Amino acid sequence: MQNLSTLLSGSTNSVARSINSAGLIVGEYHTANGHQRPFLYNNGVAQDLGFDGFASDINDAGVIVGVDRSAG
Repeated sequence: MQNLSTLLSGSTNSVARSINSAGLIVGEYHTANGHQRPFLYNNGVAQDLGFDGFASDINDAGVIVGVDRSAG
């Protein structure tokens, strides 16, 4: 088991939502200032997906679905 919060700078907590057959994981983490941010975890590296919201699923083709809350 890997604590994802330690891999995401500024994270207060994190949740993994989905894993595909290649082992790619998506979910969200919360920042110290209250923002919810989606991430992709691959081979020991967690990558912020670049917007406020969350990632809820990833298929075997690597397509991620979720919600972008940063757009007005």
